[in-house]
Amino acid sequence: MGLGTLTNGGVSAVGGTVRITFAADHTYTFSYDRVSLSVGKSSGSASVNGPVTGTWRLSGDRLTTTVNASRIAVNVTVAGVSVTPSQTLNDALKNGMPSSSRVTCSSGKLVVAVPQGAAAEHQVTFTQG
Repeated sequence: MGLGTLTNGGVSAVGGTVRITFAADHTYTFSYDRVSLSVGKSSGSASVNGPVTGTWRLSGDRLTTTVNASRIAVNVTVAGVSVTPSQTLNDALKNGMPSSSRVTCSSGKLVVAVPQGAAAEHQVTFTQG
């Protein structure tokens, strides 16, 4: 997901399941299922659950998404203390898919090139399940 880059190193590891479902009516659901994050250089963690819903459009190799609703719950703990997540982390998680990305699809896999900075991209692969 490239959260380490988006949060300037605030997220150092990710575990759990992220699901995305594209419907024929051009709606999508992007959901976190017990996703856990290692936060910062201290003994921090975050748990993320819930869906993002919206609409999608594909033009050539460009996937464009618009968020309609986000019901993401983010709980962050650092050194045993519950803290409010940074706005950058919160926004990155609550938006789910980037609004515009290059994609490829073959053999039951969707590869999303998530933009990161001026010229960099991070490849995220979703496997059909």
